Amino acid sequence: MRGIEVKLVFLYGPPAVGKLTVAKALSEKTGFKLLHNHLFADLVRSVFDYNNVVGRNVHKSIRIIMYEAATRNGIDGLIFTFSYYGGIEDDVAVKEWVDITKKHGDKIYFVRLSCIKEELEKRVLNPSRIGTKKVTEVDKLRKIMREENPCMEIPRDIIESLHIDNTSLEPENTALAIKSHYNL
Repeated sequence: MRGIEVKLVFLYGPPAVGKLTVAKALSEKTGFKLLHNHLFADLVRSVFDYNNVVGRNVHKSIRIIMYEAATRNGIDGLIFTFSYYGGIEDDVAVKEWVDITKKHGDKIYFVRLSCIKEELEKRVLNPSRIGTKKVTEVDKLRKIMREENPCMEIPRDIIESLHIDNTSLEPENTALAIKSHYNL
């Protein structure tokens, strides 16, 4: 045992809901380190097609290696962002996170962010998204929302999630709500 209990905040929700923005605000308020999904996804996509088995496995391996290295080296809090689309593959990924935190004696806190469609469509055009591999077009967002359903909640039989509709909340207020709810 490492002597410290690591807290992992797992933020999930659709593209443009504000996962990274909220994660940054939460990091400032808690001192937790940020491991946002696009760091890993962009790295993997620079070498592998993300839509094949090799790319997905490399992505998963890098996330786990980073988590385990952080927990072994005195990092007591991490924030991870994720787009949960449901289905077997995503459920397996979430269960793996639950299992790995339990294995290490750590805590994992799930937070689902959501907002109304019109707000998502405004946020997807935010200049901060330009130059990333994030969705930056309303039509592409609409297609993802229609075909892939990234607004799903992780099934309660896997883990309970705090749900926050941040349509009208500033990122700092959303971060404070998460911090207060989980006593971080």
